[in-house]
Amino acid sequence: MSVPSPAAQVSAASRPAKRFSPPLGLSIAVLILLAVGVFAALNLRSLMRTRLWTADAQSTLQRIEETISLLKDAETAQRGYVITGNERYLEPYSAVLASSGGLADRLQELRDLTRDDSSQQRRLGKLQPLLQSELDFVRHVIELRRNVGFDSAQNAVQSGQGKKTMDSVRVLIAEMKAAEGATLRQRSVAASISARNTVLVMAAGGVCSVLLLFFTFRIVHREVSERRRAEQATQELNRELDARVQRRSEELASAGHQIERQLDQLKSLRAIDLAILGTTDLQLVLRTILAEIRARLDVDAATVFLFDPHALTLDIAASSGWRSQAAVRITMRLGDGVTGRAALERRTISVPIVSDATVARSETVRAVTSDEEVKSLYAIPLIAKGQLIGVLTLGFRSTFAADFKWLEFAEALAGQAAMAVESVQSFSDLQRSNTNLALAYDTTIEGWARALDLRDKETEGHSRRVTEMTVKLAGMAGIPKPELVHVRRGALLHDIGKMGVPDAILLKPGKLSDEEWEVMRQHPVYAYELLSPIAHLRPALDIPYCHHEKWDGSGYPRGLKGDQIPLSARLFAIVDVWDALRSDRPYRPAWPVGKVRAHIAQQSGTHFEPAVVALFMRFVDEFADSEPMTAEAEELMPL
Repeated sequence: MSVPSPAAQVSAASRPAKRFSPPLGLSIAVLILLAVGVFAALNLRSLMRTRLWTADAQSTLQRIEETISLLKDAETAQRGYVITGNERYLEPYSAVLASSGGLADRLQELRDLTRDDSSQQRRLGKLQPLLQSELDFVRHVIELRRNVGFDSAQNAVQSGQGKKTMDSVRVLIAEMKAAEGATLRQRSVAASISARNTVLVMAAGGVCSVLLLFFTFRIVHREVSERRRAEQATQELNRELDARVQRRSEELASAGHQIERQLDQLKSLRAIDLAILGTTDLQLVLRTILAEIRARLDVDAATVFLFDPHALTLDIAASSGWRSQAAVRITMRLGDGVTGRAALERRTISVPIVSDATVARSETVRAVTSDEEVKSLYAIPLIAKGQLIGVLTLGFRSTFAADFKWLEFAEALAGQAAMAVESVQSFSDLQRSNTNLALAYDTTIEGWARALDLRDKETEGHSRRVTEMTVKLAGMAGIPKPELVHVRRGALLHDIGKMGVPDAILLKPGKLSDEEWEVMRQHPVYAYELLSPIAHLRPALDIPYCHHEKWDGSGYPRGLKGDQIPLSARLFAIVDVWDALRSDRPYRPAWPVGKVRAHIAQQSGTHFEPAVVALFMRFVDEFADSEPMTAEAEELMPL
């Protein structure tokens, strides 16, 4: 056995022991983390692609539902139009045929979404002619209802042709939904697998992160001793920095307090703006303003005085924080006390220390101020658009000297209050003017109607009676309430065209000749020429212009037929005949109710629309007086 020489022992002792290099371990950990990150990115990409596929499948299902919904809308529009004959029910059908958002768009979207699915494309190829067939059938039924009548359209609907087509459409739609559902489930499974892989990758990333921390700790541990020496050298610098930070923190705290104060002020202004925009109740707006003023300005009591330009006084509109009732019943004159001076001079009056000389010359005001223990007063004029609106008076029960910023914000709130009062007052004036104008229009129209009744002695009171009945009947027919005002005006003015008929013809006691009848039949045209230039009365032209048209097209002046006649004119025509036959004439007495009912029923389908006749009979049963039907009336009833 050989023994090492002393030189070798010294050399071995002086040589450092071999150890693991922390930088090498850190590099290895970083490489592992990068590899795991790349793998995780690939999994996430796969997951996102799967989610996009899933979204496409969901979009396809949604477009399928929208397609069948559009067809249902078309069928609903068809049924509504067949039953009522009202063109408004065809709006959903028009939406189906629209170039944008219609059935063609939905089919194109389905083709785009399923372009990679040959089976779905084949189903779409079968679906399109079926959809077109169903739309052609709906169009056919609508044309039958429009051009032939209700019965023909109803027979076409009951033939079952549309139902067979829709059954085929539903079968194809169900197959497409089932196929898309299967695709959606497959893609959901794929998404779950991608999500699981991603979780595993992230777990691996966590392990790598732990390794990275471990190697970092090794590096930090090696450098701790060196940093401890450096810390001693920097302690003095840190103390100096701490002092600087403390001073900066105090400055920031002061700035933060200022910012919070400004934010509170902005919130107050915003709350007042919302109150102005959200209501026309002046008291509610003023209460909101006073609440914000007291909260943001720390005011003990506040009052809003409004200026009366006729009496030259300031009256209290709203107040808050006062203890006595006398404080809310004060009336000030211009120049009287702090409030009156602020109004007269149109500037803010500040009284940090209240004295009898500065409060008012009025004993009542001095007494109220004394009872309220007011120590400081501030009065700010309310001015909007250059006009004095009133004064905002603020009271403190302890001495308060306001700075510039406080006064600036108080004047901003006063400006908001002035705008609020001016806005509400302007709205009230405008509303009142609109109401007076509408009343003036209606009063004028009623005056015209009374003038017509006075001119035509045979029909005195006729306009009022037919107007009341027509408005009630129009309500039963479903005419919206906003349109009833035009129905009322049109009924009142239905004979306004007779102003153009000479008295010799209009008041002739005997039978009119053919030439005279030609002149008389022009009175709807005269009504149109008289009223159409008046924009306010243009929506009420249907009745004056068309109330002598007949359902079979034999009426005048234009010979309109069926649904070409406005609904309001169709309703009025039957009311007009009812009132004429129920009124006494020089050449005959008024007919009894039963005889009039029989005559109207006999004219159903010729003079009157059958549906309107049925509605009118219900109306008569509900509102009109009833009499037993005579034998003569029963003979007139159609079989």
